[in-house]
Amino acid sequence: MSGGSAEWPHILLVEDDEQVCDILGEFLRDPGYHVDVAGAVASACSLLAGDRTYNLVVTDGRLPDGNGLMIAQRASEQGVRVIIISGFPQELAAAERAQYSVLGKPFRLAVLSNIISATLAATA
Repeated sequence: MSGGSAEWPHILLVEDDEQVCDILGEFLRDPGYHVDVAGAVASACSLLAGDRTYNLVVTDGRLPDGNGLMIAQRASEQGVRVIIISGFPQELAAAERAQYSVLGKPFRLAVLSNIISATLAATA
């Protein structure tokens, strides 16, 4: 997003690896995105059920109390776009890969940035 007084999008980042979460959170906040973080399905679903309206969810595929698909389905019910990052993208069914943006680990931050921009542009 550039120029103007447009509000930066709100992103829910769900990642259980603290170091990866810190890196991704900083990367997303740097250009101005508002980022909330969760480390598990339960806390992510709690945030999704709260008062904040999210424009995008970026979730890990495997979490300590479930998987990113659980969060993706909840977010999709609210009309929120989802990017699933996973070291095991082949575990997702073809229909799930078609419904959500899927990014295999490891990945370059520039690739994630491009996917985020395209996903947010598609919702505008």
